[in-house]
Amino acid sequence: MKRLLKFLCAALALNFVMGFSTASAQTGHASGVLSMGEVMQYDKRIYSPNGLYFVIWQWDGNLVVYKKVGSGEPTNSNKHIWSTSTNKQGGNMAVFQADGNFVIYKGTTPLWSSGTDGPGQLGVILLDNDGSLIVSGPSGKRFRSSPDPEGVINPGQSCPAVRQYGICVFPGTPTQFNGWVLACNIDDAQYQATLNRAVLGQCR
Repeated sequence: MKRLLKFLCAALALNFVMGFSTASAQTGHASGVLSMGEVMQYDKRIYSPNGLYFVIWQWDGNLVVYKKVGSGEPTNSNKHIWSTSTNKQGGNMAVFQADGNFVIYKGTTPLWSSGTDGPGQLGVILLDNDGSLIVSGPSGKRFRSSPDPEGVINPGQSCPAVRQYGICVFPGTPTQFNGWVLACNIDDAQYQATLNRAVLGQCR
């Protein structure tokens, strides 16, 4: 019964954040989030809301965040942002466990984990507009990978200086957390916050 309740809650969380599923219709790769209890499929891509970044579980056992270059195909033509470096260790399974921990295994041996396990029923994995992978555990523990060092701005805008703006993601929910976006101005920051189901400012 507990497993069923966790699955149902994870499904509700997935429905709540399906706004993160962008660019999938153009690429044929579905899903913008990964929910608790889900095993990540090989070559499945999770895209950032702005469509500039994706994270992929590769056949070589590495979980990698890329910045799209051109059409975004194949992956070796894109810019590497971050990875778990588990390809050298023989990783063969990536799973967002029911306890809220995202773990890469070789058989039954854990090679890498997000360290986000804890009590609770709602957790989600998504990719932010700055190229950072976010794992939000059910107990409030969070993992965030390093963002694109070049920063992100909306295409077509003149931007004399990029600055960091604080945002609250999933405001007013049990999984809310503080984050930030890189933007040219307050309007650009507001635009990126909206894409992330967030609001400007700190969570209350």
